Amino acid sequence: VLFDLNCLLLLGIDPGCLSASFPRVPCAEAFDVIEEAVFYRHCVPRWVWKAMRRLRVGWEGRTIEAEGCLNGFLDEKIRAKVAEKQAADGKESRDDDDYDLLMKVIVETERLLGSGGEKFVRETVVGLMVAGRDTIAVALSWFFWLVAKNPGVEERILEELDRVVITQMGEKQGIVSSVEDLNKMVYLHGAISETLRLYPPVPFELKQPLEPDMLPSDHFVGKNTRIFVSIYSIGRMKEVWGEDWMEFKPERWVAKLISTIHVPS
Repeated sequence: VLFDLNCLLLLGIDPGCLSASFPRVPCAEAFDVIEEAVFYRHCVPRWVWKAMRRLRVGWEGRTIEAEGCLNGFLDEKIRAKVAEKQAADGKESRDDDDYDLLMKVIVETERLLGSGGEKFVRETVVGLMVAGRDTIAVALSWFFWLVAKNPGVEERILEELDRVVITQMGEKQGIVSSVEDLNKMVYLHGAISETLRLYPPVPFELKQPLEPDMLPSDHFVGKNTRIFVSIYSIGRMKEVWGEDWMEFKPERWVAKLISTIHVPS
């Protein structure tokens, strides 16, 4: 679902992954192969996957083929969008409905880098697709599961939706919340934040300083030292979140209902 939505938002096309016939979509499969390889690279020494890539074997061999498939797919769409832009530049007016996110990336790239920025555009699109696919899918899955397990939270979210959106819209069909409406949904924001605390879509992160550095805790970190940060564990520290750290409590994110929490460095 999220791959289709990302392609619609970024490229203006629907790859149809969820069509009735469930067709094989090579670009979506290539995306899965690449993300799997990125995970494996964190599990083995650098020289291992570098050697596998040079020899084109294992998951690295599959990744090279997947990169070619995905890059070819994106390059085709980018070239078509560039041609569309060039054709539109000669017109006196442009339809804003056709001015999608990919077009904005192309326009900004040409403004900053001039011509020849196709590779930069492609890498930007890939970055946006990575950020907007599995992370959102995982977060929403846990969010709906937690809400289903906590009917009291569900009731409060529905009350807030009714107060902020439905009451204002009346009997109109096809309600679409505006940014202003979303900013008023404080409890919904708290529920989403609490979901991300308990089940972060990216459970860990690796950092590596380019130069020797000193952490706020006075721990020395040498150059190129790999630092493993467990975001999952940070969200479950009793010292930070209190004795009720395992409870799903959106209220802890609503400022007027909580006291100041000491967060150690």
